[in-house]
Amino acid sequence: MSSRLQPKSDMDNLNIPSSWISPAWEARVKRLKRIVERSRYVIAGMVFCVVSTWCLTKDGYVQVQRSVEISDNSKPGSDHSPPLILATVVFLISGTSYSIPGDWSTTNTIECVGAGGGGGGATDAIIGGGGAGGGAYAKSVNLTGLSGSVTIQVGAGGSAGAINANGVAGTDTWFNSASFPSSGQACGAKAGAFGQTSGPGGAGGTAAASYAVGGGNVKQNGGTGGAGSAINRGGGGGGGAAGGANGAGAGGGTNPDPERGGGGGGGANGGSGGGNGSGVTGGGGGAGAASGGAGGAGGNEATNGTAGNAGTNFDATHGSGGGGGGGGGSVSGATVGAGATGGLYGGGGGGGGSDNSMGGTSRGGGAGRNGLIVVTYTPAVGGGGPAGKFLIFFST
Repeated sequence: MSSRLQPKSDMDNLNIPSSWISPAWEARVKRLKRIVERSRYVIAGMVFCVVSTWCLTKDGYVQVQRSVEISDNSKPGSDHSPPLILATVVFLISGTSYSIPGDWSTTNTIECVGAGGGGGGATDAIIGGGGAGGGAYAKSVNLTGLSGSVTIQVGAGGSAGAINANGVAGTDTWFNSASFPSSGQACGAKAGAFGQTSGPGGAGGTAAASYAVGGGNVKQNGGTGGAGSAINRGGGGGGGAAGGANGAGAGGGTNPDPERGGGGGGGANGGSGGGNGSGVTGGGGGAGAASGGAGGAGGNEATNGTAGNAGTNFDATHGSGGGGGGGGGSVSGATVGAGATGGLYGGGGGGGGSDNSMGGTSRGGGAGRNGLIVVTYTPAVGGGGPAGKFLIFFST
């Protein structure tokens, strides 16, 4: 029996990972999920209040928690119990270590996104710069034996290449290892390579070279950067996008000779590839999939590329980023477009556009964006809520 206490709550987008719930409780948990989404109810004397959400910033990362407040309506004068923590999500965007919390459990996932590479600068009066590769994605499931402080690396995005210079490769991202892992309870995603000043695009971080363990682990490639146009006044190539759980990052658009428009950046998380430049018009940015970031548009003739978009596939401010658009080339030599930066997190930068005269105004590429680590765990029983109450898990 249940009785309605108040109107519909604002928590309408909760999902229950079925792998975290025993089969015997699955039907009950689904029913309770609907109750929590709709309103506040009394069930067998227990009051299930609206789910609460809050964010905490700790040492350079953001922590998100979801909870249910419960009170025993059968006891006179009873008040709400302490919040029962349902799932904790931690976003690591910097730092070299992570302290395993006291309520840690073996029901967890670790997701890593490698950093994007920097786009290549154009070669004076010859070739547009190549777009850089996007970072790979890796997900490890239910790591065991973790305690104390573990070593991490959050990959740094590669710097943009100046005129006549290659970009800089991004660096890898990993969790629970002194260096990039090849064994043990860890996770690691490879970074995107740099775009070259002579036109070729950089390779995306590869799934094959990334590392993940546990049943249901996932690895995805980052997108490859597009090549710059291999003639004078050519546009720059678009940057590759970051991979995600939904799929690989898509590649950036190229610039078939003798096009002056920059290539579009690739879409993230299983998205579509960036469009090629056509005549004086830049290619469109590729669409991101499942909330992955869209690629930035390539610049029209003598116009800068557009930055890749940030992804929101983890939450409203964290996800796999799209690639930056390539800069547009120019026949006049007066103005040339620069490559654009990739999107957060892990998007590769676009290549710079070239001019039509030696010693002219060719432009540099765009920078790659940093990687990311996402830690999600279900607190150990007894670590966050009242004994004997219902324990329900929701994804965040």
